[in-house]
Amino acid sequence: MCFAQGTELKIFKVKYGNAQSIYKVVADLKSEQGKVSYDAGTNSIIIVDYPQNIELIGRVIESLDAAERQVEIRVVVVESAGEFFRNIGITGSRLVLPRGELPVILKAIEKDKSATVKTSMTLRTQSNQPAQLQVSSDEFIGNEVTIYDNGTIVTSEIREPVGSFLEVLPVVNDATITVTVRPTVSSLRKNASIHEQTILTQAMINDGETIVIGGVDSEKRIDKNSRTLFNVPLSSKSKSAREKVVMFLTAKIVE
Repeated sequence: MCFAQGTELKIFKVKYGNAQSIYKVVADLKSEQGKVSYDAGTNSIIIVDYPQNIELIGRVIESLDAAERQVEIRVVVVESAGEFFRNIGITGSRLVLPRGELPVILKAIEKDKSATVKTSMTLRTQSNQPAQLQVSSDEFIGNEVTIYDNGTIVTSEIREPVGSFLEVLPVVNDATITVTVRPTVSSLRKNASIHEQTILTQAMINDGETIVIGGVDSEKRIDKNSRTLFNVPLSSKSKSAREKVVMFLTAKIVE
């Protein structure tokens, strides 16, 4: 292969991203005499060009091949009488808590007999990658019949997961995190159909801040048909003493 005088060959190994995707971005940065290609097998970008152009393209490849930042997600579900949340300043209009305030609230819960932490869990995911939590069971919703060419008939059960599901999508910006939260509660009806309730919340927060989701009325006495989010009731029609369920979701960038 013949190269223009003064050009050099250099191969850039793509560590985190996809070489083909990065190639589409940097291919137009070559000089008239330059050549840019990629090798899917080794996930590499191959460049033949003048040294100054190789240096420029190399910097672009490095910026595009940066590892996605990790985000730690902490979810705390609290159930208590409505007065407790009002007393600590949690109202329907207050969506975001500054960093460091959640531990103060958790200490207040320890001292207040009317408040209970029902669920507490922590997980990690990459920026722009959804994290999912699930507490469910596979429920029978019907049968599927398969008839083969030889006349054999096979009947198999159809099952679907039913229960509590939480999907969190964090996107790290320069100094903030955009968090999309979608809790879903499903239940199996008597006719074997699945009923779902979903709430979608999105907020932009600073690193370590907490999103408040909830203020949903529930009741202290739960019957077996009540819909729950991670074992906490979302709603009920009983006239028993009413309580509130609040979810605190903290997103923290992991360095």
